[in-house]
Amino acid sequence: AGGTLFVLYIIILYTKLNPGLLYRIFTSFFGWICFTELLQAILALSPLGIFLAKYMVQLSPSDYITDDKKEGRKEEAIAANGMSLNPPEGESRSDILALQACGLPAAVISLAVIVVYWLGVTNTEAMTSSVSTLRSVAFTNNYIAESIGLITLGQIAIESYVAGCALLSGLFLYDALSVFKSDAMVTVATTIEAPVKLLFATVLPTQGRYPFGVLGLGDIVIPGVFIAMLRQFDIEQWYDENVELTIINKKKKASNSFFNSNKKLNKITTKKNDEDKEIILMSLSSPEASTDLYASADTPYFTTGLVSYAVGLGLTFVVLYMTGKGQPALFYIVPSLLIGSSGTALIRQELSVLWSYKGARAAAAGRARKDLIEESNEKGRKEGGKS
Repeated sequence: AGGTLFVLYIIILYTKLNPGLLYRIFTSFFGWICFTELLQAILALSPLGIFLAKYMVQLSPSDYITDDKKEGRKEEAIAANGMSLNPPEGESRSDILALQACGLPAAVISLAVIVVYWLGVTNTEAMTSSVSTLRSVAFTNNYIAESIGLITLGQIAIESYVAGCALLSGLFLYDALSVFKSDAMVTVATTIEAPVKLLFATVLPTQGRYPFGVLGLGDIVIPGVFIAMLRQFDIEQWYDENVELTIINKKKKASNSFFNSNKKLNKITTKKNDEDKEIILMSLSSPEASTDLYASADTPYFTTGLVSYAVGLGLTFVVLYMTGKGQPALFYIVPSLLIGSSGTALIRQELSVLWSYKGARAAAAGRARKDLIEESNEKGRKEGGKS
């Protein structure tokens, strides 16, 4: 990130090249993918999702099972027509059908938002003379940028509290130096126009001044990853203390009653195709709700993290308003997060537990590494004994 920022800064200052155009094209394409994925899930949760799922089933080929005597499971037959019926744990089969049915509408709507964004951001004259244009650009930009941020949050994770503290501390120094000791970050943020930041437009700018207030995606994603780690810590703590075999058994039953029964599925494969479609449509008419496996879990660290982030971000805007100068948001957010999380652990007498916390994947990787070393040592001892 620092290297990219430095290169862009040098290009802007010392060349006549326009790095913003290429950067905007790339981030807009990536934003379209992220916005489509996010909007697809939102549409699937709405009544439109079930409506489109029914329509998709009705339009599917009626001969996806060509022989009544042909053996095989119903899921395989439907999957061959692009409909997967193997949901993740906690989701129902109707959720998956609705999600797949909303893919194309989400892609079209997302593309329309990208087009509106480009029409506004390339109209430089309107951006300096019309508040409505400024707000339109900010509105569409923020949709795209927020989608990138949310999808990114789902792809990266911090596996230990110590690693999270180290990451935040490093970015705290980097953000402060980039703003207080250099104009690099402010120059890049106000020169390159791309959907990698949140924009705030209220009034027309004075001559030569950047027309938006800015909050970088890094000020959202990095703290968000740390807060997600706190939630994972909450969940694992709650799971270790409360989960019993009865809860595990309940999770196995938490799904659509029709599609979750293999016996029923095997029977359905012997029915006529039109009857099969009718059964699927009936199940979509009264879909079973998804199951939140951790709805009852206590999340004190996650809640504290959210409040701490709000406090740090609020303090950033207060200082910005008082000084009238750009502020490094992480300079205020990071101390708030670290004080909030460690303070909660201190009050709950869990400071050592939090400090030594490692996520499930990190613990599994550690065990695998230990087993590999032991296996290698054992192999070496055997080879040494033979010689």
